[in-house]
Amino acid sequence: MRHLKKLILSTLVLGVLSLSNAYSQTDTTKKIFHLLPKEHSPKFAGISSAIIPGAGQIYNKKYWKFPIVYSAGATAGFFIYYNYTIYKNFRDAYVFANDLDASNDIISFSVWTPIHKETYYPSLYDLGRMAEIQEIYRKYLDLSVISAVAVYGFNILDAVVDAHLFKFNVNDDLSFNLHPAFFNSPDGKACTSLTLQLKF
Repeated sequence: MRHLKKLILSTLVLGVLSLSNAYSQTDTTKKIFHLLPKEHSPKFAGISSAIIPGAGQIYNKKYWKFPIVYSAGATAGFFIYYNYTIYKNFRDAYVFANDLDASNDIISFSVWTPIHKETYYPSLYDLGRMAEIQEIYRKYLDLSVISAVAVYGFNILDAVVDAHLFKFNVNDDLSFNLHPAFFNSPDGKACTSLTLQLKF
């Protein structure tokens, strides 16, 4: 056992020494670490938005989109909470009502909304209606989760598209104008036409 420990220790020491020797023989020029890429990168914008939603919008200097991303995410999160709470409590009420033990029945439960607290009374419903309500809110819960995933995906997609268009020229020199024109024909009659003007 002692010989095995010595063998493992010597192998680790030799490995570390050989790695340090290999690094000492590499190029000695200093490499500068940059937190952000030198060129505006759609890949970096997408990855940063995937890790922290809204970070890609800030990287693209579209600061006004940051609160939109979080408002949409918070709205989706609220509906997940709201629909899950109602679904779970009606499901539990249905299960407890089926076991014929009245001591554990759910009489009422509350759900918080941004404006007030809503109270539901599952004990007032028969089993068929409880099952219907449970199914309705399960579907709403599924839609809420899908919308949260969509918000997350659109956040990443928006960051990548904005990064691709970051250097796109949108100044006043680029224009497309369509306006009416009035002129006299060679025989002296007044004429109208449409003029299309493109500036590059």
